[in-house]
Amino acid sequence: MSARAPLPPVRHALVAGVAEPPARALAVALARHGATVSVAPLSMERDEVTAAHSILNECWSLGREGQALELGASGAAEAIAALEAAVGPLDLAVAFAEAGLDVLTAAGARMRERGTGRVVFAGDAAASARWSSIAPRAPSALAVDVRGAAPERLLELVLGEPEARA
Repeated sequence: MSARAPLPPVRHALVAGVAEPPARALAVALARHGATVSVAPLSMERDEVTAAHSILNECWSLGREGQALELGASGAAEAIAALEAAVGPLDLAVAFAEAGLDVLTAAGARMRERGTGRVVFAGDAAASARWSSIAPRAPSALAVDVRGAAPERLLELVLGEPEARA
């Protein structure tokens, strides 16, 4: 068995689609990995907004500051710009729902301007097909299936090299 390469550092990560069960596990794993974690509820439904604030509280308890992305009428691009102005540039953006593809597209465009960063779509095959047409707009973009992944594997799946996902 070979030793695994260390995972790259992440300064600021955005997790979108926080109502999905793996979102909390990934956000907390990123906070433990040293990242500031921001979250994006993709609807104003009570369960998703509550999940967003609960995840932020858990990350804050680990000493990581982050914010909830305000996806108002201004759109994802302006919301991402405001988030980065307040918290810092994003190194990683992960969406757990197809509704988050606009967030990934906006984050990927800003990352491409800087020439660094990774966007990840963690969803089913149908949504991944749509994602594949958007993915080339970011410096590093991939789709992964995290359903059923143990929390300790989430960072490897999202941050690791392609062979780590096998």
